[in-house]
Amino acid sequence: MKNIIVLLFACILFSSCHKNYHLTIYDVDFYPISDTNNTYIKTPFLDTSIVLYADIRISPPYCEFGVRPDDIIRENSIIDSTKSIICDKDLYLETDTLKANTNIIKYFTESKYDHDFNLNFIYYGNKKWKKLQGYYKFKFSADLSNKKSISDSCIVKLKF
Repeated sequence: MKNIIVLLFACILFSSCHKNYHLTIYDVDFYPISDTNNTYIKTPFLDTSIVLYADIRISPPYCEFGVRPDDIIRENSIIDSTKSIICDKDLYLETDTLKANTNIIKYFTESKYDHDFNLNFIYYGNKKWKKLQGYYKFKFSADLSNKKSISDSCIVKLKF
């Protein structure tokens, strides 16, 4: 009897999984991280460089067991040209001033991690910043291919 119940459960489990897995981007979680020996830790305080992490939220599939990358279908995608990072205060480089409330994403190096059910962007502010002290609000936003948009912001204490 026990074997029949296990067999019945296994049949239901495998029959409920579909060949194609439709995933949808629905939100983003944006926050600062410290990069220590390639270990990323969420932190509210940065004192050497500006490193920001955009964790794109994707709806999970009904069944993840036995999923192959070829079975994944993304229903929407981020339009790269619409990605932006905006700061609420002026930022100072050695040779330039980045005005508040303007898109500063081109001053960051982007690393993209796209793995099956995960999509993440890490933004490294590897420029020579100066006179950055206090609390700064950074906002990430992007438009999606389905005419929707995602955005999130974070407050970071900087001391350079």
